[in-house]
Amino acid sequence: MFLQVSFSFLKPIYPISIRLPNHNFVTAKFSGTIKLGNLVLHNTLFVPDFSVHLVSISKLLSSNNCFIIFHQNNCLIVQMDTYQTIGVAKKYQGLFYLHSSSNNRASDSESNHLPSVFNNTSDSCNLWHMKLGHPSNKVFQTLATQYPDISFQFLDACDACAFAKQKRLQFSASKTKSSCFFHLIHVDIWGPISTTSIDGYKYFLTIVDDYSCFTWVLLLKHKTYVKTSLQNFIILIENQFSCTLKILRSDNGKEFSLNEFYATKGIFHETTCVATPQQNGIVERKHQHILNVCRSLLFQSKVPNVFWSYSIKLVVHIINRLPTPFLQNISPYEKIHSIKLDFANLKVFGCLSYSSSPTAGRTKLDSRGIKCIFLGYKSGTKGYVLYDLHSHSILVSRNVIFHENIFPFHTSLTPPFPSYK
Repeated sequence: MFLQVSFSFLKPIYPISIRLPNHNFVTAKFSGTIKLGNLVLHNTLFVPDFSVHLVSISKLLSSNNCFIIFHQNNCLIVQMDTYQTIGVAKKYQGLFYLHSSSNNRASDSESNHLPSVFNNTSDSCNLWHMKLGHPSNKVFQTLATQYPDISFQFLDACDACAFAKQKRLQFSASKTKSSCFFHLIHVDIWGPISTTSIDGYKYFLTIVDDYSCFTWVLLLKHKTYVKTSLQNFIILIENQFSCTLKILRSDNGKEFSLNEFYATKGIFHETTCVATPQQNGIVERKHQHILNVCRSLLFQSKVPNVFWSYSIKLVVHIINRLPTPFLQNISPYEKIHSIKLDFANLKVFGCLSYSSSPTAGRTKLDSRGIKCIFLGYKSGTKGYVLYDLHSHSILVSRNVIFHENIFPFHTSLTPPFPSYK
């Protein structure tokens, strides 16, 4: 490889004999340092008898912690640690010429024998960058390897590119993890939904514990209920689990502005930057997960969309009992309660069920059963939430027989149900 620079300094060394390809010998009595932009060559031998400057590939690799990429007409020297190009060589008349960004040339005669692309490379590179419509460094480099006339250097800054192509930086996954339950919770509100639920809800508040991944959903008829519901929830958890909340993370919604409450509780409120919901990504992804499963249950059972609130509550009940890789494949429920799960009571949403009718006022010839569909479980009660297909009312019962492969709303014979007003 040919070199087109001068030594920055020289020092005398013990004479070294160099054998040439024609079997003659020349002697080097000095060595020095050559700088070519970011490329530095130390202990380079100075041989006055040479009419050209040559670079040893093996010496270059051993002294600069780099690797070299050869192509048909180009050669790139790349820093191993940073993957930055620190040297460029172009093929001309069968030889690769390594050229520098400095103005020091071996001689004017040598420079005149090189193509113009080797002179003022930076300007030529910028010109090609503009000609080609401001391509990325990767595309630009590929073109330069295919067309010898195109000169290439990595471009660090281009105003036109920045103004035209600027994108948001990627959101890296959070590497921090809470050390205990209720140290940090993520909260966000979802809604409004176009279909008001049969019990009058249009929103739900999602709360995710960072330590256990346990999820709670609070159904809301309006966003104004967020503040009261969130305060009551925090007090309930602190009392039931004998713990105190340290950090609450939310977006910039006004409904989460409870500064006085946070101050009395010693809670630190973290918020996302404006228009960057990705910073609250844990609860955003939880919303997506909940809604995906909710739609699945509604599609599977063909239960009308006005029952979405019951589907949401059942979905969260199920998700909390599913193993997750974030907890080494145990469930959030097990993480909190340290209890082995029992799936015996799980039933299929929207399936046919028969509940025992109330004994009060029942005659000997009255029906002993009520035809229903299964909607979920009632917290704090050992019973199932059912929808009475005859009276169009919601009831809770423990005396239920399930037919989990039959879905009443699959047929057109199902009685109509009232929509919520």
